[in-house]
Amino acid sequence: MHPIEYLRHVARASGADPSMLVTETASALSAMRLDQPGFVLATRRIVDKHPTCAPLWWLCAGALTALDPVERLRDLAREFERDPSAENLMASGHDDALVVEAMAMGNDNSVEVLIGASDVEDLEWAREVGRTAILVARRGTRLPLEMWREMKRRSTSTDNPWTLDVRVISLAEFDMVVDPLGIHAASDIVFSAECAPCPELLVGGGL
Repeated sequence: MHPIEYLRHVARASGADPSMLVTETASALSAMRLDQPGFVLATRRIVDKHPTCAPLWWLCAGALTALDPVERLRDLAREFERDPSAENLMASGHDDALVVEAMAMGNDNSVEVLIGASDVEDLEWAREVGRTAILVARRGTRLPLEMWREMKRRSTSTDNPWTLDVRVISLAEFDMVVDPLGIHAASDIVFSAECAPCPELLVGGGL
């Protein structure tokens, strides 16, 4: 399959697991190394079609800001594949906790988290019964401010069907955070974006 056709397939894969999206996107974009204009347009189209998948935005931003985009794609795909967040969660010993996976995180005056609407309901229940709430923030979840604000705009717009599916809440709603470095009290988190800002990624494009 031609890389452009492959990327169209990935762009249409709404609701797909981030692991699949990152792996497949890295593979398809790597095949476009000689088509720089097409490469940039493809990254824009991918994030436009997946407005709530921070690891995909992280991957594309990392490639666009690198001296060697293809090599950077490969490195980031390997980092994502080897993310130890799941193992850290299993080793945490909080077997009875409510676990919520972050779609994205950003720091807009305070640390915020994008999660599913149903997860918000589960959080309310956890508070009522006194159960520990753990946020899992896998590799590629933390976005720089410019990209975080744009993701919030796209995913909570009243004209966007994703609006009904996601919510932006404060990190303070959680007790603990599990990430690639281990498990931490949510109140101890010092936010640091995992990629550089990439304004060119946020311009509309088409495949």
